[in-house]
Amino acid sequence: MRSFAILYKKKSLLLYVNNQLEAVKTVIGIWGTILGFVFAAESILIAFEGSKLTAEIKETGHYKTVLFIYMETCVVLLICLSIFVPLIIANYFNMFCMFLFIAACIVTLIDIILCMVVLSLLINTIYK
Repeated sequence: MRSFAILYKKKSLLLYVNNQLEAVKTVIGIWGTILGFVFAAESILIAFEGSKLTAEIKETGHYKTVLFIYMETCVVLLICLSIFVPLIIANYFNMFCMFLFIAACIVTLIDIILCMVVLSLLINTIYK
């Protein structure tokens, strides 16, 4: 069994490749689910073009912002999936892939938090 050693303050932490691959598989499933929900939310916003809620969102000027943030989140999730699914299929993982995976997790977490903040501000603005 291969392992990576990371030195942190003169202590070594062993990270096993199998554990990392399992973590990536789990996160890929989560990313796919989130991608589906964000895509559905964006589709609903576009589909209900003539509704009162959509009109109120457009009046506040947030409609393009919400669509842009949701589309950007979809693109980031799709890029992350397209990078890590082939790595899992090829059963290839190394230190660079691990750091790339950690960075992708941080970026997607920030995107999802941004989507939630914008949505909560939008709901707060509309229902005042």
